[in-house]
Amino acid sequence: MKLKFGDELRNVLIKENLTQIEAAKKMKMKNQQLGQYILSHSLPSIATAERMLNAIGYELIIQEKGKAKK
Repeated sequence: MKLKFGDELRNVLIKENLTQIEAAKKMKMKNQQLGQYILSHSLPSIATAERMLNAIGYELIIQEKGKAKK
């Protein structure tokens, strides 16, 4: 099963023990907007997704479909 961006983001926040409010502050965005991304009601641009993830110590990696990162 392939997860949506919002599902992956939720998993990262849980792993990092961050509340949505804490994550929104670190990402310098409104809590409501972060909630929309977590619920997959809207999708961030690639640049926004990269900025969000960098703010919490992660990086966005885009790879060719079917190619596993080594």
